[in-house]
Amino acid sequence: MSSKVEICRDALQILGDKSIVSLDENSKEARQCKIAYPRAVETVLRAYPWSCAIRRVKLAASAEASAFGEWKRYRRPVDDIQVLPITTTGEYDGLPVVYQLEGRYILCHQSAPLYYRYISSEVEPSDMPPDLRRVVAAQLAVRLAEVLTGSQTKLNMALGLYRNDLALAKSNDMMEDGVSDLVPSSWVEARN
Repeated sequence: MSSKVEICRDALQILGDKSIVSLDENSKEARQCKIAYPRAVETVLRAYPWSCAIRRVKLAASAEASAFGEWKRYRRPVDDIQVLPITTTGEYDGLPVVYQLEGRYILCHQSAPLYYRYISSEVEPSDMPPDLRRVVAAQLAVRLAEVLTGSQTKLNMALGLYRNDLALAKSNDMMEDGVSDLVPSSWVEARN
């Protein structure tokens, strides 16, 4: 089972820095990891709709009406860090819903409940596939490079590793999503 500490160790290893046993130990590395880890995870989770971070809920309309206009208000979940396309069914093949984000609310004309999919910030390392954990470790190394090493070379190396690992992890996540219903285009139909 993977943990935050293991991801932090991987980030420190990328930088060639000393390892840690706990995020609560009294070392510069542990303190910096504890500070940077949540932002590194959010950065990676917002970079792509990872299947392990997607959540779906039915949102009830807020009792508090919009100050003006005919908008219905829906409160976004606390762990919501990125909205996925909103449709009438909540699925990608549903009809698109016109909406606006205002603070932690979604304003739209859709009747309740609102079928809502989003990216959650609450993803435990044990729920992440191995390649996604490597991406988080590389992003964490990017965030730690300057403060722990002061080396532009190590920062550039970590950034290159992050970009490569991110591309590979996206590709793997797409392959694991399964086959979606493909709508034939007029060009393909003309060939038949």
